Amino acid sequence: MPLFQDSSTSSSPTVKSEFTQESSLVVACAFLVNAGGVAAAYTFGVFQEEYTNHVFTTSSEASVSIIGSILASAMPVTGPLVGFLADKYGYSRIVCIGGILQSLGWILASFCTSLWQLYFTQGAMVGFGVSLINIPSAAICSQWFQRQRGIATGIVVSGVGFGGFIFGPLTSALLQASDWQRTCRYLSIITGLTVILASRGLKENRKPKDSTNISLSNVEMTSPQVQVCSPETSSEAPLTPLKADQKDEAKQPIKRLNTTVTDNQAHSPFTGGFNPVLAAIMLGNLIFSFGYFVPFIFLPSYCVDMGLNASFGAFTISILNISSAVGRLVLGRLGDCYGHFETMVACLSIAGVSLFFWPLCETKFPIVLFAICFGFFCGGYISLVPAACARIFGIKYLASYVGVIWFAASAGNLSAGPIAGSLLDASGNWTNTILYAAFSMTSGSLVFFCAIKLIRSLQSESK
Repeated sequence: MPLFQDSSTSSSPTVKSEFTQESSLVVACAFLVNAGGVAAAYTFGVFQEEYTNHVFTTSSEASVSIIGSILASAMPVTGPLVGFLADKYGYSRIVCIGGILQSLGWILASFCTSLWQLYFTQGAMVGFGVSLINIPSAAICSQWFQRQRGIATGIVVSGVGFGGFIFGPLTSALLQASDWQRTCRYLSIITGLTVILASRGLKENRKPKDSTNISLSNVEMTSPQVQVCSPETSSEAPLTPLKADQKDEAKQPIKRLNTTVTDNQAHSPFTGGFNPVLAAIMLGNLIFSFGYFVPFIFLPSYCVDMGLNASFGAFTISILNISSAVGRLVLGRLGDCYGHFETMVACLSIAGVSLFFWPLCETKFPIVLFAICFGFFCGGYISLVPAACARIFGIKYLASYVGVIWFAASAGNLSAGPIAGSLLDASGNWTNTILYAAFSMTSGSLVFFCAIKLIRSLQSESK
């Protein structure tokens, strides 16, 4: 049962599509900046294998993986700053700056001669550029869509998966045909041009379609007031929390939390009081992030240790990315129907459970099945977070909320690679590394379940 439902969609059997020519152009451009910019960063697993076995042969898996960890953590670490900048200076401008910074990072990486230099260039600079691209492009759909936010955002962020499906084998082929320095330069040209050109089409729609959106952005640990809302109180049909014992309640005026906000009343996550819902979501994000990127970093190396060739290892990154792209589309659509937050929690739980089966995969077919399953359900997380935030906190400060929530994952993203690599170096086998990732993701999913209970509790107290 979704936490929130748009009552306007339940009163009419035919609903006009929100995919107009203008909004579709925005979605297409946002898709391109993710496919051409963000996706390249998700192929680090190919570089991990190249650096460990052919470039920095005296370095450990853990020390090399720090590059990927910095790259993965740069986005959440800078998330609040990027959200603030995007809300203040415009999404298109910030994405364009991100494309320039990421391209510069790839260029400088090609001249590096030591790992610490790659930590700064391929890690921090490319990662910060990815953050400037990804957060605004993922959040912008919620300015244009209300009923179809999940599928619209899913299309946008699926660009990372579709782009990764291309960049994985492309990067591997470039490494085999030339060297890693030239590969970085080619990636700099491709990512920079694509993002800079496509960012020009990220037009904003600052007038939200759902100005009466239920927002918990100003909920504090106090007894909520009760407010009776009806469709007549607003020019737009309000979003109302569902009652468990009533099937048709979306058609009726009901009691809800006194957290309905307009743009003038909306609270930034940086200025409101303590928000228990936001805190619970951030805690869950922190815990599960310790395992989220482990397959993306180590699956190619795992394949080589299983006696498979490096090309197949690079292929598994492509499988992860294309499966993630499909998952973002399918799960984004399911989120529109069954609730964005609930769908996100369910798919993360399944992804976490799938990690327990990873150690059983020692040949090509089981490894591909694992990559498809994990990639598909992880994809839902990326596509559903912006839509869920729009539903819960409103859209005026949406980029800021998305940035703050992803910031919570910074510690896990930064530590996941070194911790997993250290476990691998210490034990010499993959079991401990994989179980570490599995328990991290499943534990985080449990905290997300608690966040759902908390929201429902706040709703029930208001009745």
